[in-house]
Amino acid sequence: MKKNLVTSLVEETFDSNSLNILLGDWCNPFNSSSELFKHSEVFDYHWNDSKKMETDYSYLYSLHEKTIKHLTVQMNKIHQENQTERYWRIILGPWLISLISILWDRWESLRLVFEKLNMDTCKHLNYETKNLIASDFFEFSKLRSDHDWNHIIFSEIIKFNYVSKIKVEIIEKKKKVSIGKYTANYHNYNNIKINYFIKFFDFLIKHFCRRSRIILYESYFGFFNKILLSLSLGESPRSFSEFEKKIMMPNPKKRDHIKLEFQAKNEFENFYKFFFFKLMPVSYLEGYKTLLAKSKKINGDAEIIFTASGHEGNDFFKIWTANQVRNGKKYIVCEHGGCWENNTYFGNLEKTADLFLTWNRYGFKNSIQVPINIDLKKKKILKKNIGSKILLLGNHCGLYCNRIQTGPLTGQILKDYQIWKICSQKLSPKIKENLIFRPHPHDIWNLGKKYAMDFGEKYVTNKKQFEKDINRSKVIIDTSFQTTFYQIMKIGIPTIILFDRKILNMDPKLSKLLNLFIKNKIFFDSPYEASKHINEIWDNSLHWWNSKKVLEARNLFTEYCSIEKENNFAYWKKLLKNQMNGQINDRHN
Repeated sequence: MKKNLVTSLVEETFDSNSLNILLGDWCNPFNSSSELFKHSEVFDYHWNDSKKMETDYSYLYSLHEKTIKHLTVQMNKIHQENQTERYWRIILGPWLISLISILWDRWESLRLVFEKLNMDTCKHLNYETKNLIASDFFEFSKLRSDHDWNHIIFSEIIKFNYVSKIKVEIIEKKKKVSIGKYTANYHNYNNIKINYFIKFFDFLIKHFCRRSRIILYESYFGFFNKILLSLSLGESPRSFSEFEKKIMMPNPKKRDHIKLEFQAKNEFENFYKFFFFKLMPVSYLEGYKTLLAKSKKINGDAEIIFTASGHEGNDFFKIWTANQVRNGKKYIVCEHGGCWENNTYFGNLEKTADLFLTWNRYGFKNSIQVPINIDLKKKKILKKNIGSKILLLGNHCGLYCNRIQTGPLTGQILKDYQIWKICSQKLSPKIKENLIFRPHPHDIWNLGKKYAMDFGEKYVTNKKQFEKDINRSKVIIDTSFQTTFYQIMKIGIPTIILFDRKILNMDPKLSKLLNLFIKNKIFFDSPYEASKHINEIWDNSLHWWNSKKVLEARNLFTEYCSIEKENNFAYWKKLLKNQMNGQINDRHN
């Protein structure tokens, strides 16, 4: 039977008369058995090999650094400017980190399928590469999970490197994609999240109160803590919605003549050079001058810029920030989530910030470990259970890989789900009756629906608020080392981690902590061992959780990952006040 290569979930590219080789689980994310997938096989994902992933991380890190150096020269030439590497790293860094991972991931997926299988045919949509160009990073973040967008990426790689190895049929899309106007901040989540009352309130404060000395933008403190912290600093509590206004930009021009200017050392880098600017958002090229001019109208009196997430998605904010930093303003970046990797985001945060505030204890010269800003409450040691349920917290990932990082990546989440399922099945009947599964808010793999089909709808939470499920829990099973785990460890509810992934580029201190977690049965990579432990401790879970050895492990986690001060709020107030007064903080005080 002939083999037809399907690179993404685009129905027109399947062939009912061939064996359809699906390049990844993203081609059939819900494991459908419909007629479309009747004759199909999924090809093994290249980053299932953890050693390959470690090698690739090192290569992509070095390529990222090589790119940013050459890109600084090229962007200055394109825009007739003389900006520093740091300036362009602030603006382009988050996009570049994602782009490099995306192109390498798609390249390697195709390289291996052509190495291991003799493919006969594939179908490519008739497209224009301008369909790949996003308005800004917000829209890029949306497009990189789009099936048509990824289909075009794969098609371009095949056209560049494999056209002699497969017969390509050009087909028309049933539904034509219409390209709208290019608008910065059009897809900004905050334009939905922040209601009109808050924006109006922010507008009044902006015009009738004195100008801010510190910009607390996307600070991750939470609504009420941010208000209290702002007032305690003598500042007006603002959301700074001027960074979120929609800005019309010019349409992209033809970019065929623009290529990255560096010496390629392999065939991938030749493609990367050739294709790089075809994927660059308008906000960095044709729309850059528009955003730059608009940004100069925003208050530049503040001496300090503080953000925990604005540095990632908001190109308008990034352009404004880069210019403020160029003019000598202090730039403070804070982590906004739990992570056990060292040098996340290819070290971009510590390289751009004057001061990098971290949840974990790192050894960077410009870093200070701080109490986690999402939850300033003190850590609790519970004397009695606050709930009666066992809560299983689902992990998540995108349909496609958007950044090289500790998994799960793309379809690996389906293997993880099977581990959660086995653990749930092996719980004793009396515990299973108290089981609640809470899918991640971004459950694009429909794992909540899958869990309901496997166990029944009553076992999937109907609570919208995370805290409501936490407050009725006796034991929690978390499935990642991300933000929720950091929050739960402060609450004091007995918790285990069920996670079968090798942590990429792990900090040596955290390796010691992980071994302690394994020894004291906090961490499990086996669903059988995890369920066995829960069955054993269920009747008196706090006896285990508050035992001497487990408390030592919990305290070490606090020391390394979630530091506590006598008063977390007062500490943050003092830290920021000192920064506003030009004082340097001792990172260990």
